[in-house]
Amino acid sequence: MFARILAVAALAAPLASAAIIDVFVGGDGVLKFQPESVSANPGDSIRFTFGRKNHTVTQSTFANPCTQITDAAGVPGGFFSGYMPVAEGQTTDLPQFWIPVKDTKPIWAFCSQANHCQQGMVFAVNAPADPDPKSFANFKALATGGASAQPAPAVTVSSSIGPVATSTPAVTDPNNAAGANPYAGTDPNAASSAAPSSTVSANEAAATGATGSGTVHQVVVGGTGKLLFEPDHITAAEGDVVQFVFKAKNHTATQSSFAQPCSPLAGGFDSGYQPSDDVGPNFPTSSFTVTNASAPVWFYCKQGNHCQAGMVFAINANDNSEKSFANFQNNAKGASSASASATGSAASATVTANSAVSAVGGSKGVVVALTVVSMVFALAL
Repeated sequence: MFARILAVAALAAPLASAAIIDVFVGGDGVLKFQPESVSANPGDSIRFTFGRKNHTVTQSTFANPCTQITDAAGVPGGFFSGYMPVAEGQTTDLPQFWIPVKDTKPIWAFCSQANHCQQGMVFAVNAPADPDPKSFANFKALATGGASAQPAPAVTVSSSIGPVATSTPAVTDPNNAAGANPYAGTDPNAASSAAPSSTVSANEAAATGATGSGTVHQVVVGGTGKLLFEPDHITAAEGDVVQFVFKAKNHTATQSSFAQPCSPLAGGFDSGYQPSDDVGPNFPTSSFTVTNASAPVWFYCKQGNHCQAGMVFAINANDNSEKSFANFQNNAKGASSASASATGSAASATVTANSAVSAVGGSKGVVVALTVVSMVFALAL
């Protein structure tokens, strides 16, 4: 038993050391990533928070800074946040996009809005330092002398949330003239009266969205007379993206645990309430990146008693074990209500903060570290 606990602790240690690195994208009159270049370790996550007005984070290459990376067949690949419009004066519910850092190789990105890249709006992770030919300074120089900009597509893609870390710096708009942090203490997943920050056509899967294999699994959430995820469970590889497409009427995709299917997992993924209809063609979306294919991930809708009605979802559940999807759903149907109803418009919804910001709070990482240990211990049992 003691050896088993030591093994669990060893598994939890690298997760507990992971960090979230904040990057602010754009802002009023600012065509810039702030900071423009960062260093990160494997297991860290980059969290992009979008400022006014409408920007993207799109993966490129050093040789072609202003062109989305493609595979051998010429198909666009890499990660792509989609266009993230932020209204004038909006200081809450700022859209975010996360990417996991898997190794120490350089990652190159740019904003594909209009000619923003050609004006130097580029970003890098683990770029070599000067005077290396592939330094960030040289990457930016190539961008400002690059080819014409890519036109903005009609389809936009939602945010993607990466793994939990033990520390979460406050997200501050560096362009705020007052120098204050208008975003501190807000839940980025909370519903508001603002329109969803990003949408996607239900007929088009996001072609990209994450490093790794980049396979996108679309899951439809709800619909008229439907309290379910379709499909309700899938198998996905590390680096794949699960894209939740929300239909009528107002649902969430909220991470939970097998033991407590209808309660939010501290620090876990939460789409927030997504009011929608079945008319389309554009539906609100939210995307989750699979970072560990060997560990099941559990979700539910926290609207009213939807979870207790069986509205749950799972990634990589083992149907040949006690922790099968069927047992998870049965647990949900027997659970007590864990959240308040948010009906009508998104403005009337009351949302519990499940973001990494609220999970860490002032705990100096202790809460998340313990949560990670608990998760791994549960998996080991």
